[in-house]
Amino acid sequence: MHHRLLIIHPSPMIRGLFRKYVLSEFTQFEIVEAEEAPDAVAKLTHESFNLVISGNQMKGLEGVTLFKVMRSSKFNANTPFLLATSSQEAEERAEFAEAGIDPVMVLPITAKQLSDKIHQLIDFRQRRATPRYNPDQVQLLLKFEGASLPASLINISRGSLSADLVIHSDEIRLLPSLYLNLTYHKEGQSVTISDIWCKLRQATVLDWDAEFCAKNLRVVWEFLDIPETALPLWEDLFTGLAEEYRNLEQLDAP
Repeated sequence: MHHRLLIIHPSPMIRGLFRKYVLSEFTQFEIVEAEEAPDAVAKLTHESFNLVISGNQMKGLEGVTLFKVMRSSKFNANTPFLLATSSQEAEERAEFAEAGIDPVMVLPITAKQLSDKIHQLIDFRQRRATPRYNPDQVQLLLKFEGASLPASLINISRGSLSADLVIHSDEIRLLPSLYLNLTYHKEGQSVTISDIWCKLRQATVLDWDAEFCAKNLRVVWEFLDIPETALPLWEDLFTGLAEEYRNLEQLDAP
């Protein structure tokens, strides 16, 4: 099932951090961002969302006021709302509670803490067995029948990955079982893990072409086999991703 998430925050860094954390844990979300209060109000008034994550201090608008705007809107009167704040003052927390805002997350926050908050609001019926990551600089190449096709990696775990791709109708039949190449960067060098054997676990159509054939897909593949010679690189990739997330979680977000 596809879900729309609106992230509202004046800081590009915080919006990017929320995006990275969400995509590392969930494949269900289409993410929309709003930087300023007027844009956020317009989106909440005219578009429907399944979840809203908002900062508490927008230019000219506070989180409580934004929450009230959302609750009075036609499309998002019942949409789950998650407020992010750096304040732990009792008076402000009482104001949130009085307005009906629950839960509230106090920054800084980790990917797991954000995932737990989202699961508190939306029941996805399935939790992650292993950590997922949303890497910035991992490139994905699909290989089948002598041809190759690039894809945009959404998230990856040791057991599977999710990716978006543009595909022609005659290529769809090749998706159920194929080989992948993953390329990541380490110390300024490109490192490629080749010939990862995968099978299709889930495919969601994001867009159709003029002939009503699937064009844009979000796909989940399960890893079946990693070549033995590539296992050291595989471990190196996930060690680096785990370290990157530990560093992000140490950021003292405003």
